[in-house]
Amino acid sequence: MALTPDDIEAIAQRVAAITKQQNASDLDWSQIKLPIEARKVNQSGTLSAIDFARLSVSAKLLGKGLAAVMQTAVVTYLRRNREEHLKMLEFIAAREGISREETFMQIYNGTLKP
Repeated sequence: MALTPDDIEAIAQRVAAITKQQNASDLDWSQIKLPIEARKVNQSGTLSAIDFARLSVSAKLLGKGLAAVMQTAVVTYLRRNREEHLKMLEFIAAREGISREETFMQIYNGTLKP
């Protein structure tokens, strides 16, 4: 579905209103229902030989296993990009006319495609 300039402007106004109304620093996690257990991520994308070697040496320098270094890398990525991801979430929430938390849950559950 192609958005018109008027659609984009209306969405931008809704995002501005939501951002003003809610503190954009984070979601209201009390409204988000996730499974209690932590999810173990078993896969990563294929790394080049150089990147794998760098990861391996970094892990050894830190005295950690590869999985621990990859976990730290994922958490660091999520923290560094949190604000940008929230902006994207807010845009989709405004487009759909639902809360950021509902948008998060629908994307998580696979019932809403960003």
